[in-house]
Amino acid sequence: MQKSQKKLSSTQLKWIAVLAMLCSHVYKCLLVNHQEFAVLDWFGRISFPVFCFVLVEGYCHTKNKGRYLFRLWVFAVFSEIPFDLAFFGKIVDLRTQNVLFTFVIGFIVMWGMEKMPRKYSICAIFLGMGAAWLFRTDYSFWGIWMIGMFYMLRGMDKEWFAVQTAGLMASAVWYGWKQVFAAGSLFLLQEYNGERGKGGKYFFYMFYPLHLLCLYFLSILIL
Repeated sequence: MQKSQKKLSSTQLKWIAVLAMLCSHVYKCLLVNHQEFAVLDWFGRISFPVFCFVLVEGYCHTKNKGRYLFRLWVFAVFSEIPFDLAFFGKIVDLRTQNVLFTFVIGFIVMWGMEKMPRKYSICAIFLGMGAAWLFRTDYSFWGIWMIGMFYMLRGMDKEWFAVQTAGLMASAVWYGWKQVFAAGSLFLLQEYNGERGKGGKYFFYMFYPLHLLCLYFLSILIL
C-alpha cells in the first residue's frame, strides 16, 4: 500500500495556526496604528479555519466527548477575562466573547448532528449559528457554519474544498476584505495526513489565555 504523501499532522497544523493567531493578535493589540504591519493580521486570517478543522478532527477521534467538551468550556471561561483585557482594556466586556465559546457551540452542534438523522443535520448547524450570534461569540455564526461544513464534508475532497472556499469568500463580505486571506488555510488543510502527531495537548489550551494576558501587559508598557 502506497504511503500518503501528505505531510502535516493535526499537531503541526495547530502550531501553524498558533503562530498565525499570535501574529494577528500582536498587530491588533500592539501595532494597529502602524499599517505597515497589517500583513501580520492578513497572515493571521488562516488560523481560524485551521482551528475549526482540527476541532472537527478532535471530535471525531476523541474517546470521551463529554470530557473534551468540558475541557473546552473550562478554558473558554478561563480565557474570557484575558480576552476582554487584551482587546477592550476591561475585565468584563460583553460585546464579544472569546473564540473558545464558538468552539464549545460548534462541538455541541457536531454532537447533535451525530445523534440526529443526516437529513436534519443542517438544522443543528442553524441552531448553533443562532446561538453564536445571540451570545456574540468571536466569528459569530460564520464560525459555526465553518465547523458544521467541515464536519458534514469530512472525508470528501473536491466538494469540501469548493464549499469551504465559497464560505470563506462569503465571510469576507461580513468581516471585511482581509478575510479573503483565510482561504490560504485550505491549501494547508489539503496536506493533512490524518495523524494526530505528538505533544502540545494542553499547551494549545493554555497558550490562548496566557498570550492574551502577555499582550495586555505589553500594551500597558508600550502604548
